[in-house]
Amino acid sequence: MYINFCKEKYKVCTIVVDGYEGGSSIKDNTHRRRTGGQKGTEIRIETDMIMHSKKQQVLLNRKNKQKFINMLSEAMLKAEIHVIQAKSDADYLNVRTAVDSAESTFFCRS
Repeated sequence: MYINFCKEKYKVCTIVVDGYEGGSSIKDNTHRRRTGGQKGTEIRIETDMIMHSKKQQVLLNRKNKQKFINMLSEAMLKAEIHVIQAKSDADYLNVRTAVDSAESTFFCRS
């Protein structure tokens, strides 16, 4: 559904996503506060499986989040959607990508 939305709403777009392989992040304290310190169980995540667990339970585990992001990114790339994945928090990368895109659009019109 998300891929279809991106393709229909934005003919050409770049999706920037967080990553969870980069070790510590500036947002670790916020994540701990939101989860109450809970850590979810690592599960197998594959494209053809039906998930019976609650979303919150699955996303408590950083490895589960990263597996899901990898799977979604791969599907987006197959659908010809440009994906950039941060090693950890994507806030800076979001801004940098927007600025780069605006600059390249500006210079292409000149």
